[in-house]
Amino acid sequence: MSIDSKAFMDSLNALCLRGQAYYWGEGVKKDYQRAMEAFEPAAAAGIGRAQRYLGVCYRFGHGTKKNVAAGKRWLERAVENKDESGAFELGCLYLFEKSYRNAKKARACFKQGAEWGHVCAMYNYGEMALEGDGGDQDVDEGVEWIRKAAQKGDRQAKLALGALYEDGIGMKQSNRNARVWYKKAADDGCKQAVKALRAMEIEEKVVRVGRPRKTGRG
Repeated sequence: MSIDSKAFMDSLNALCLRGQAYYWGEGVKKDYQRAMEAFEPAAAAGIGRAQRYLGVCYRFGHGTKKNVAAGKRWLERAVENKDESGAFELGCLYLFEKSYRNAKKARACFKQGAEWGHVCAMYNYGEMALEGDGGDQDVDEGVEWIRKAAQKGDRQAKLALGALYEDGIGMKQSNRNARVWYKKAADDGCKQAVKALRAMEIEEKVVRVGRPRKTGRG
């Protein structure tokens, strides 16, 4: 890469960082319009991260009039540039935007994002494979990706893995392992996991109380 090319890439990356700062309000006052102004030239130059942010801005109307079609186009370009978060965001668009609802495409996007290392995409793809949403049901595949997401720290995946162990879906039933993953999710602030742990505790107490006592050798 020539010195001029490197300087150009550095300037584009600087624009992305500036856009992110304004988008999230990091060190500056949150300002979606200024964020878009920074993302636009970087996106036009082919920076996947900027294309993804621009797609999200258009989808939700951040700093501009809401335009889901434009958001979709920019997210598609981000995916073409192998932006893992772009694949996740495009999957969410296909899953939640009524005018573009397509479970099959959503599942494909989440799978791509998962393979590129996006943790939330791992969980979403795992759930869709597990339920057979957007394609054939594949319990083993679903459990594998949910486990990967949980191991990488996704709170919802930890909760789901706990439930899979408790119910024995795609694996040997294990209350012990269920508690381990519920506890991990609860430690991350998941209220559902706290409720699940309490429910398991109550159920186990009921089982213990209901057991017949030994009456001796007679």
